[in-house]
Amino acid sequence: MTNAAATTTSLPLLHARSSLNGTWRETPATPSSNVDYVRLPDAYVIPVEPSTSAGAQAIARKQSGRFEGNLKIPDHFNAEDYYGMFISVFILPVGVLFMYPALWVLTITNFTLARLYLAPFKKPLRVIQRTRVFHVYSAIQFVLALPALLLVTVYWLYLFVLIFPTSLLFSFLSGRYKNFQANWTLLKETRQPTGFTWNDILVGLMGSMHRHGVFEFIFFFPSVVVAVPVAKYLFTVNPFIHKLSCKYANQWTEELGLTDEQAVHSAVQSISWAAHVRPDRKVIDDHEFVAHYPLVPDCDLDGESPPRSVIGVQFTTKIVNFTKTTHNISGTGLRSHSGSRGIYVVELFFWNPCHLVTGTVEMNVQYEGSIEHAMWCFVGENYWGNRYYKTIDNLFWRYAPEAGEYFQAHGDVGTSR
Repeated sequence: MTNAAATTTSLPLLHARSSLNGTWRETPATPSSNVDYVRLPDAYVIPVEPSTSAGAQAIARKQSGRFEGNLKIPDHFNAEDYYGMFISVFILPVGVLFMYPALWVLTITNFTLARLYLAPFKKPLRVIQRTRVFHVYSAIQFVLALPALLLVTVYWLYLFVLIFPTSLLFSFLSGRYKNFQANWTLLKETRQPTGFTWNDILVGLMGSMHRHGVFEFIFFFPSVVVAVPVAKYLFTVNPFIHKLSCKYANQWTEELGLTDEQAVHSAVQSISWAAHVRPDRKVIDDHEFVAHYPLVPDCDLDGESPPRSVIGVQFTTKIVNFTKTTHNISGTGLRSHSGSRGIYVVELFFWNPCHLVTGTVEMNVQYEGSIEHAMWCFVGENYWGNRYYKTIDNLFWRYAPEAGEYFQAHGDVGTSR
């Protein structure tokens, strides 16, 4: 390891940022000690395993200067932006005039049935158990969803036929094909199968729909399969046309005044419980951003241990996204240097057309007693890709005070895992 004091002394102070009850003090982004400790603002490739030593934890706590990233939006469009906007002309009418209305009609029965299935359960409901009744319900939902699934498949084939050949043509005409090998290598860890299953998608959608209500969720649901794939493969992470790099961003709440366990439990209550009592549901529904990463049942029908990863559903008042999310139960092996205890690891795979960006996200408890949302995502040098990423960054800064206030009010929810 290199000497931290020698490698980071030029880092500036963090900017003061408003929070719930005041402003952050200016926190040095550089450690004051010469103890060996790597503190890099863009630490994508340097995983840090938290030590169990109390002394090492104290040193890490002292040296964990937070860094919010340095995302910048280009001042103008470049050739990739013009290419993407041109191709969008052939997609926009199909998506807006046909796909959205068709999916509203085709999915209203599914979401109504989901609402009826959840109605008898006493609230709050921590987890949707995979009982025999659930599997019958799931099979019925699948049959009812077949027309919508078929329509989405045809639409995605249309996108592939339109985007893939034109991307190759643009890449060779512009000389950007030279970046492909480096891009493909950079995306290696994200080029995994998404692993989405029907039951997991169903459970995630049910919990997210409960938070927002049937009609609001139905109205915005088509975005996840209509708009998101277009934005992703045209503007944010097309390896044929972009020169990709990993860019870091981090957002955090104020100091919550909770123990690590209380902070974790309150976050899980908000994000992972299947259904809430009416007052909590209303508060969550009013948030700028709402994620649902379901808890897994204690066991399935065969008595086997459940997987730790689930299908997450994110709702940003207008856009729905799917993620693969791991409950970081052990709270260790954090990539973020300012995190002390893990809560979730959110994997945004390249082959997942249902999320706008590609990369990795951690939600952790910080050493300062706040909760952070650290992001390492791949984008190119174009205007729209960086604009989308910066919009996400700004969204989470707006969400942070809302989340912090909710977590503070629910720090006594008790054991949640």
